[in-house]
Amino acid sequence: MRRSKITGLLLIMGMFLAGCGANSGSAGIEEDAVMQELYDRSEIARGYTDPIFQEYLDQYDSDCEIKETSFGFEPAETPAQAQYFVEYQYSNGVSDDLKYFYQVQVDDNHNCIVLKEGEGQAEMETSTEDAEIEWLTQ
Repeated sequence: MRRSKITGLLLIMGMFLAGCGANSGSAGIEEDAVMQELYDRSEIARGYTDPIFQEYLDQYDSDCEIKETSFGFEPAETPAQAQYFVEYQYSNGVSDDLKYFYQVQVDDNHNCIVLKEGEGQAEMETSTEDAEIEWLTQ
């Protein structure tokens, strides 16, 4: 996914979250709660994969360094059905543009299961044009 597309998604998500406070009634509160739960589970997935990825880097070379971490989710009907993604951009001392990703499922008890991992960028399983990964970068 290109940086401009990620930036666009972050902008859209920011506008959506800013507009959530203006919602009235129980529908707005429910939407706010679902978005908060999706975000929280994205953070949980990131917290789960951070030490796993650091261990992965440690086995190769001490020159490896994480440059950027992006995390997010592919929306679904419920937060438990959503797919959570954590993508690391890292350096190995030679190249600064290496990427590794994890696709994680976070259940209702906040237990994590790595569904998929690998070199490169995370990609969604669905092929619909409307589906997007909501990315947050730190």
